[in-house]
Amino acid sequence: MPFLDEIAARIQSQGAGTLGTDLFLSTKAQIPTGNGPYTTLVEYGGTTSRRTQNNKSTQRPSAQIVVRASTYPNARTRAQAVYAALGGDNGLFNTVLSSTFYLWVIPNQQLYDLGLDELSRARVAFNIDAEKDPS
Repeated sequence: MPFLDEIAARIQSQGAGTLGTDLFLSTKAQIPTGNGPYTTLVEYGGTTSRRTQNNKSTQRPSAQIVVRASTYPNARTRAQAVYAALGGDNGLFNTVLSSTFYLWVIPNQQLYDLGLDELSRARVAFNIDAEKDPS
């Protein structure tokens, strides 16, 4: 299963969103025009794969998570729920997401204000990094 799908499944299993309803993947997702909150996961570069002592590679993907809503408090509340679903400040370590082993999934900053979207909804975001077995 692709990285974004595995992360989305974790968010959904923790009750912080429902895929296709208020949780969407990629820049091509059709985000509803309503008040939200709506969460979008978008992959970005990450870092190069790494080899372990037994010459098995691990992947190190990254993603930006953006929550948009009609008000900043609503966007921040949902962003905090998604952040918590992914382990909060501690992240996730040595866990399995959708049958893929993850060494870690960690936020690389606290929540931040990303400004308004094209419909003047507030956006709150954070980025995550991960190291995982290939999937």
